[in-house]
Amino acid sequence: MLIVRFLVAVVGLISFVGLACAAETAIDPSHPRYESEVAGTLVGEIRIAGADAMANLLTLWSERMSKEHPKVTFRITAKGSSTAIPALIRGEADIGVMARPLKEEEIAAFTDKFGRPPVTLGVASDMIGVYVHKDNPIAKRGLTLAQVDAIFSADRKRGHEGDVTTWGDVGLDGEWKDRPVTAYGRNSASATYGYFKQAVLLGGSYKESVKEQPSGPMLQAVAVDATGITYGSVGHGGHDQIVAVPLAADDKGPKVPLDPARGDYPLRRSFFLVVDHDPQKWFPPPGREFLRLIYSHEGQSDVIRDGHQTVSFADASAELAKVRIVHFALDHRLPRYVPKEPVVGHLRSLGDDGMNNVMTLWAEQFMARHPGTNIEIEGKGGSTPPPAFIAGTIDFGPMFRAWREAELAAFRAKFGHDPLGLRVGIDQLAVFVHKDNPIAKKGLTLAQLDAIFSSTRKQGHATDIVTWGDLGLEGQWNDHVITIHGRNPASGTYGYFKTRALAGGDFKKTLNEQAGSTRVVAAVGADLGAIGFSGVGYASSEVAIVPLKNEQGEMSLPTAANAQTYPLSRFLKLYLNHKPGSTLPAVRREFLMLVFSRTGQLQVVRDGYLPLDAEQCREELKKVGLELEFDESQ
Repeated sequence: MLIVRFLVAVVGLISFVGLACAAETAIDPSHPRYESEVAGTLVGEIRIAGADAMANLLTLWSERMSKEHPKVTFRITAKGSSTAIPALIRGEADIGVMARPLKEEEIAAFTDKFGRPPVTLGVASDMIGVYVHKDNPIAKRGLTLAQVDAIFSADRKRGHEGDVTTWGDVGLDGEWKDRPVTAYGRNSASATYGYFKQAVLLGGSYKESVKEQPSGPMLQAVAVDATGITYGSVGHGGHDQIVAVPLAADDKGPKVPLDPARGDYPLRRSFFLVVDHDPQKWFPPPGREFLRLIYSHEGQSDVIRDGHQTVSFADASAELAKVRIVHFALDHRLPRYVPKEPVVGHLRSLGDDGMNNVMTLWAEQFMARHPGTNIEIEGKGGSTPPPAFIAGTIDFGPMFRAWREAELAAFRAKFGHDPLGLRVGIDQLAVFVHKDNPIAKKGLTLAQLDAIFSSTRKQGHATDIVTWGDLGLEGQWNDHVITIHGRNPASGTYGYFKTRALAGGDFKKTLNEQAGSTRVVAAVGADLGAIGFSGVGYASSEVAIVPLKNEQGEMSLPTAANAQTYPLSRFLKLYLNHKPGSTLPAVRREFLMLVFSRTGQLQVVRDGYLPLDAEQCREELKKVGLELEFDESQ
C-alpha cells in the first residue's frame, strides 16, 4: 500500500478570519462537479489528525472519496486541533485539520521540521451552539454572551454583575429558580475549548466546576441532566434531548437562534486543513484528488449536510491556488477522448519551459492509450521552436508569445506558408512579492508596475519607482529599495510581460533575469524587498500575489473567476507546421484530438492553467480540418 505523505497547511492566517464572513449557506453554483484527473486506478492511504469538531464532515468526505476511488483508504484520528501539528511532525498524519488558527509556536515547530511553514486551506465555517436540555425554558428565553460568560467563567470579563450558579440567576422562576446550573465543557486539547474561551470568556479562565469531557459524552451528559448546559459545534447538535439556546451579543441586541442563514449569530469560526507543500512539486494524486473533491459541488454539499457553511467559488479558487490547483468547471459539452484507431509513431516537442508540465501530462495520457507511441519533450524557451521547425526536428512547438517577423519570414521562405498556432489553454501571469510585503494588500496599477520594471514608463506613470516608499508604503518599507526579477529574453513570459505590462517599453538594466519560473519565485521569496513575475501556477508559501487594477478599475487577482478581467491573461499556444488543406499524420491527429477533448483540457487545469470552452476547442480543431462533436448528454 502506498503511504501518501500529504500534509495540508494554510498560508496566510488572516484569510481564515475573512473566510467565515464570506461563508455561503447554499452551494455556490460555480463550484465544479467532481471529476477525477487520474486516468488509471488511484491507490493510497490518507491519514488525518486534528479537530474532533470536523470528525463527521471528514467521514462524509472520506466516504465520498472512497466511492470515487475504492483503492484509497482513510485513517481518521479526531482528538482536538492541538493534536494536528504534532501528528504531522511525527509523521503519523498526512493531513492536519484545525478549528482555530495556528499558534506561533506550532508554525515554528512545523517550520523547524520541514524547512518551510505550513500551508492552510479554509474548507468550511462553523457555528458554536450553547446547548441545554430540551425541557429547560431558557431555550425559549435565550441568553446574552455576558450571561454565558458568568456561567462558565469566574472572571466575568464581559461585565456581568454577579456570578451565575442557579437558573434563577438568569431570570427563570418557579421550579427552575433554585435549580443549580451544571456546566459541561471540552478539555484544553480541543480547539472548541480555546475558541469558546476567547470568543465568549474574552480570554478569562474557566470555573473549576466546569466538567471537562470529549464532545460526545459532554452532549450526552446534558441530554440526561435537566440542569446541564454545554457548548459545541453546530455539527454536534443533532441529539433529540438537547436544544440550542438563542444568543445575544449584548444586552441590547436580539437573541439570535442557531441558524446558518442568520449572519448575525455571534459565535462563528473557520475550519481548515494544514499541509506541507513543496512549491516545486505537485501533490501526489490521492491528496490532490481529495482536495479537489472537498472544494467540488459534491464536497461542499457535504458541508451543508453536516450543518456547516460552505465557501464561495472565489474563496475556494484562492485557497486551492496556494497548492497549485485550479478550481474551474470544464465545459460540460467537451467529450472525453476516445481513440478512433490505435496509432504508432514518435512525436517531438520543443518550446517554452513553462508548458513542459502540461505537455508531459498530455503525453502520459496519450501514450497510456497508444502504447506504440513515444513523445519526446524539451523546454528551452520560446525562441527555440522557429529554428527547430525550419530544421525539421520537431512536430510541436509550445509557446506563449507570437512569432517575430524575422522568424515568420524564414519559415515562409522554407515552407511557403505560415506556422499554425493553436490555442490550447489560458495562462495568467502573476506579480509576486515577499509574503510579508504589505503591497500585496494594496495592489498595483499597470502604470505603477511599468514604472517598477521599465526605464521607459510607456504606461504613463510620472516618476520612476525605485523604493517601496514610492508606492506609499511607510515605516521600514519607506526607504527599502525594490529588487526586480523576471524571466530571460528567451522566454515567452518575458516578451508577454514586456508587451502587456511595459506597453512595449524596455526593461530596466537592473532586472535580474532568471532561466525558469521557479527561480523567479524562489528569488522573490528569499528577498524582503523583491518583486517578480511568472506564471501563477508557480506560487509558493514564501510569496504573495499582488492584485492588479483591471480595465473596470477593480483590483483583480489571477483566479479562474477573473479569467476574463485579469489584466495579465494570455493564451497558451501549440505551434505546428501544417500546410492549409493538407491531412495531418495519424499520430499528430490523435494527439490533437486528445488535447482538445475533456481529457486534454482537464490536464490544462491540472497544471494550473485555465481550460478552453467547447466552442474554442471546436474552432481550433477546424484549423487542421478536424471536427469536435459536442457531448450533449449532460
